[in-house]
Amino acid sequence: MNLVRGIVLNSSYIVVGKIIEILFRVVPVVLMIRYLGSELYGVYSFVLAFIGIFTVFIDFGIDKMLIREVSKNKDKLEEYVGSISTLKIIVAGFLIFIIVAAVKLMDLPEVKTKGIIITSSILLFQSLRTPFSAYFRVNLKMQYPVLAMLLGSIAFIILILWFIQIEASLYYFFAAYVISYLVITICIYIFSRRFHKMKFKINPEIWEYFIKISVPFGLVLLLIMLNDRIGILILSWLKGDEAVGYFSAPLAITTKLTVIPFASMLSLFPIFSKFYKDRGIIWKKSFEISFKYLFIISIFLAVISTIYSKEIVTQLFGREFMPSAEVFPILMWSLVFVFINFVLIDVITSAGRQKALIPIYGLALMLTVILNLVLVPKYSFIGTAVSVLISKSVISFCCTYYLFAKFAVYPNPGVLAKTAFSSAVLLAILSLIKIPLWLAMPVAVVIYLALLFSLKILGTYDINLLKRAYL
Repeated sequence: MNLVRGIVLNSSYIVVGKIIEILFRVVPVVLMIRYLGSELYGVYSFVLAFIGIFTVFIDFGIDKMLIREVSKNKDKLEEYVGSISTLKIIVAGFLIFIIVAAVKLMDLPEVKTKGIIITSSILLFQSLRTPFSAYFRVNLKMQYPVLAMLLGSIAFIILILWFIQIEASLYYFFAAYVISYLVITICIYIFSRRFHKMKFKINPEIWEYFIKISVPFGLVLLLIMLNDRIGILILSWLKGDEAVGYFSAPLAITTKLTVIPFASMLSLFPIFSKFYKDRGIIWKKSFEISFKYLFIISIFLAVISTIYSKEIVTQLFGREFMPSAEVFPILMWSLVFVFINFVLIDVITSAGRQKALIPIYGLALMLTVILNLVLVPKYSFIGTAVSVLISKSVISFCCTYYLFAKFAVYPNPGVLAKTAFSSAVLLAILSLIKIPLWLAMPVAVVIYLALLFSLKILGTYDINLLKRAYL
């Protein structure tokens, strides 16, 4: 199996699996949003945002460095995975203790306090997912972790449907979230045992080595997490849980769509790491191709959401969430930058330059806090959405400039300009013809592809690439 075929098939396993997983996740989330209403779903979102801040401390860059190091030296896989798994269990246990002790001292409503305590156990399961799946990532066998995620999603939808049926309280929905991640972790562990014998080990030397190389990227992850979560916390503080609900409902959809760049980078990051040393054609070409495709896909999704935001929101969440229709297109345009940031960050990290990301994300976090404090009092959840759009775009521009300055690597300006023009034409056409959403999707795909091929953004090379991958 050649490299291109391996990368594309591996990404395809993830994308297809994730699409199925999204269906299993989005359906229960939509039903849950309708069942809980804007205020209780706001509480649910606040708790997940709060716990999400701590997830970075069980990783702190170690997961990414583990994949990078194992990609370079596969003989060390069992030793690294066993030692890192033990370290992360210790860290997760310590964090859970800190969270439980802290929330008991904080002046939070009882429902949020209990929700945080219940959900904190997810840190233990999340801490082990990447070490257990390391073998599959470096050997391009992601169908196994994908299957595990599907099984976890099935457990989630079964529990959500059951809890809605019995009219359960909010606490049950927190438990469903935790149990789904427990199922995923157990399944990945069972699958990994088929390929290598992983034993939990205590190895302070390996711990010290990985902590040392991971700290710069760990700081980046912390800044990323704060940048993603701080807006919800400020919105809850200034405007309450109902406003958080209106913001978080469309955010749940845009977050699920990040499966597309996530899947691509799971396959490509080991390749970036492996071929960085010679900085040759494979390293640069992988960047250019992945950037182009993710930009094309994300800007198409943004155009569709701009035209059909009200229809999408009301069909998914009901008329109670009509205010979310103003937020949805803003978040979808920010998703364009989120997509390309996946590529930019992984390319910079594969080059061992993760320290350069610290000031970039520090600037973005500062902007996020300032913009939320300025915009939220007047514009509520719309202000939070605008802050997301601005901060993500700043990250994209800064990372692009860094790659150009240090490695003379940059996105093709022609591709960017022509794709932007194609999306503007598509936006104008959809605005004029005013057809239903179900019909607009296939029509938009045909028009968009016709524009991309006519402007030579896509061509024979891309068709041949697809044939090499699947035929």
